[in-house]
Amino acid sequence: MFKSQRLSFRKLGKPDFDFFYQIFSDEKVMKYTYLDRFKSIKEAEAAFQKVLSMQEDNDAGTQYIVSLNEENIPIGIVDYEILLKNQFGGIVNKKSFAVIGLRRKQRHVMIEFYSEYGINSSRIAKVHIKEEKRIVNRINITVIDEIDDELIEWLLSSYHIVSGEAD
Repeated sequence: MFKSQRLSFRKLGKPDFDFFYQIFSDEKVMKYTYLDRFKSIKEAEAAFQKVLSMQEDNDAGTQYIVSLNEENIPIGIVDYEILLKNQFGGIVNKKSFAVIGLRRKQRHVMIEFYSEYGINSSRIAKVHIKEEKRIVNRINITVIDEIDDELIEWLLSSYHIVSGEAD
């Protein structure tokens, strides 16, 4: 388990199935994700067992239950998965509007997202062209203050590109 000032993170475990099912079967929650929502408990149980198995392999990734420190009530699930990189060195795919990766050795969080055109900012660590009007940008976050209005605007723009709502 680890804690921030407001949140606690602990590995997902067997007692968390009900919360896992509640989130991943909720139509509103799953509306904008790249995953399909679970339509049955049987389907969710199979996925839950797969997640628990992946957690046994530290190199495959894991899921964490996120709770507010004050109430100690689960508010969400955060996961990371070790993915194979594509030919460009990135991991963004057409269904995701952003990918967040934890780089433990480099001590930063990497966020990759789409833009229609190049972003002229020293904050962008890496860029590659995926296809016309779909450029993948990478930013590295080392301190919480780097998650600011500018980054949120970039992520919203990326969401609009992927959802087909771009201007």
